[in-house]
Amino acid sequence: MEPTNQKHLVSLKQQMVLRRYSKNTINLYLHHVESLAKHCQKSLDHISSMDVRHYIIRLVQSNQLSDSTQHAAISAIKFFYKHILKVPIDVSNIPRPNAPKRLPLVLNRDEIERLLGAIPNKKHKTVLYLIYACGLRVGEAVSLRIADIDGVAGSISIRAAKGNKDRYVPISEGVLMHLRSYWRDSRPEIWLFPSKIRNYHVSARTIQHVFSQACQRAKIRKGVTVHSLRHSYATHLLEQGINIRYIQQILGHKSLKTTQIYTHISHTSINSIKSPAEFLVKDINIPYSTMPPAYYCA
Repeated sequence: MEPTNQKHLVSLKQQMVLRRYSKNTINLYLHHVESLAKHCQKSLDHISSMDVRHYIIRLVQSNQLSDSTQHAAISAIKFFYKHILKVPIDVSNIPRPNAPKRLPLVLNRDEIERLLGAIPNKKHKTVLYLIYACGLRVGEAVSLRIADIDGVAGSISIRAAKGNKDRYVPISEGVLMHLRSYWRDSRPEIWLFPSKIRNYHVSARTIQHVFSQACQRAKIRKGVTVHSLRHSYATHLLEQGINIRYIQQILGHKSLKTTQIYTHISHTSINSIKSPAEFLVKDINIPYSTMPPAYYCA
């Protein structure tokens, strides 16, 4: 890589660190700017808007880019030219993909019980249990400290979460009892879930791997991830009748629109809807035994 480009990448990292961007976002932006330089094979100072367009097109055509990654690539390049080179680059001719309208996958209570029952390691099981029990992100759960658990107030302090925001999450007495049992067995000192590496916590990647293995053992065929436990928590709260504003606050969502997606997957409200043809049922007198098998309900 050209020395000039290397210097620019160092400046980009420093600028993002000063702005308190997350480690994942920093790495993602660095990756896209570096890939752009390699693709164009010239100094970043001399790359044009058309060069950027061709770079994005190549990635899309090679199936290396999801919708969200395409957004990130464009944002990374815009950030670099605006804050490092201080030369606004025109990316208006690079359309951003429409966000897919996909509903999050959730696990029902039976599947969650089977999942947790398939994890022999108590620490790993407790991490996943806590993610579901409190609706945490995996990064929030693994980085918890002993001091973050307030048994008297019945809350967990989540520090510098997504968007660099702090929040408090309620924790029930039953969950506290589970954590106390784990603590008595493991005796962690600083981190609630310490790693084998001294002075560090268990990694998110480890928990993701544990989750994947547990799904296989529990014979859960849905394409779920660890984050699905957080989705499941929010959905189950909604089904219990908890006000969506409280759920928004617990999850740490900036916008209520983000939380409202769970109203589309909650079965409570959907199952309570009656067909407008219900009044006709009394006029249809077909013995159950004479109905074809296709009409039987499992």
